[in-house]
Amino acid sequence: MRIFLFTHNFPPESNACSVRAFEHAKIWSTEDDVIVFTAFPNFPEGVIYQGYKNRLISNEMYKNVHVVRTLSFPVKNSGLILRTCSFVFQAMSTLTGALFQRKADVVIGSSPQFFIAIAAFLYARIKKSYFVFEVRDLWPQAIVEVGALKKGILVKQLEKIERFLYRRADKIVVVSNSFKQKIIEKGIPEEKINVIFNGANLDKFKPMTKAETLMKQHRLNGKFIVGYIGTMGMAHNLNSILDIASLLIEDKNICFLFVGEGAEKQSLIERAEREGLDNVVFLSKVNYEQIEQYWSLLDITIISWKDEKVFSLMLPAKMFESIAMGKPIILSAPTGEAASLMNDNGLGIHVLPGDSRSLLYSIRKMREGSVREVYANQCLKGAIRFSRQNLALEMQDALKSMVTKHD
Repeated sequence: MRIFLFTHNFPPESNACSVRAFEHAKIWSTEDDVIVFTAFPNFPEGVIYQGYKNRLISNEMYKNVHVVRTLSFPVKNSGLILRTCSFVFQAMSTLTGALFQRKADVVIGSSPQFFIAIAAFLYARIKKSYFVFEVRDLWPQAIVEVGALKKGILVKQLEKIERFLYRRADKIVVVSNSFKQKIIEKGIPEEKINVIFNGANLDKFKPMTKAETLMKQHRLNGKFIVGYIGTMGMAHNLNSILDIASLLIEDKNICFLFVGEGAEKQSLIERAEREGLDNVVFLSKVNYEQIEQYWSLLDITIISWKDEKVFSLMLPAKMFESIAMGKPIILSAPTGEAASLMNDNGLGIHVLPGDSRSLLYSIRKMREGSVREVYANQCLKGAIRFSRQNLALEMQDALKSMVTKHD
């Protein structure tokens, strides 16, 4: 089987969608002919990474995965208009580059934004390939609920495109059962929707001692480290964590560690400096090859979302990495699928967004070694259910069944 994967992000970028794309493609490539079509790496700063040059087209082997990068319009990960222009440009560029390749049996368009999925759909119709829409975020609902876009004519047009892609897809792959239910409610047959969780690479993410070099470098020795690793965007309600850091400012044995980039990072840094929060440390994004070293620093993980309905449907990738590392989780999010998974498996503590008292209590509770150990053991026990390799093979089998059924 010949698979084309269209994705806006791919390593050496290290956000969740690029990691999923790489690990799936790597596993599929051991049996099938896989080509990934993507941009030149520039996320999140909007600057092409060192070692790459923006040009019409480039072929490379990235850790045994065939990658075709096409001309990109890099922009910083903030500002809706410019980012939308970048998404549209990349979709057209990707489609053009793919049309010059030998025909694929299956072409996958991977969101969160769905312009790249439009390119995948167009390729599939031109080449008479199967079109698979991988839905990692519910656009445009998510961008409306975080306040990045107001309801109106534009949103209605985006919703029409969304429904069009759902109807025309030969298969839809989603990352949570909640996403599946939402799409079914739009009139899409259940039988063409597969749920493939994000999961974690258990060979990479596993229990390890804290990286001593990093502990010394960032003066973390002797600290109880509460960590947030990932994108610092409008959706993540990270000021609520700074609220707790402010309340615990006199406790010199606790540190709040933020690792990553995003549209809200600078304002968070400015607030921490303005309020003299010397118990907060911000680090830049980390290459995927090193990310487990930074996970090792944490005693507990905070996963945070705004109090909006769409975030009750999310199962973030960082949750599975935290589980695999044996790091208990405090989930600050609306009640929904992630909270149910946490509670059903004893992976940590769920609090509602805006409930500062419960968040503070949960952090203090997790500082008790015996409590934390129970949650850590439950995380490791549950990790095998979310093996990235097993989930990638499950998706590969679904693609093969689709092709076999129709041929």
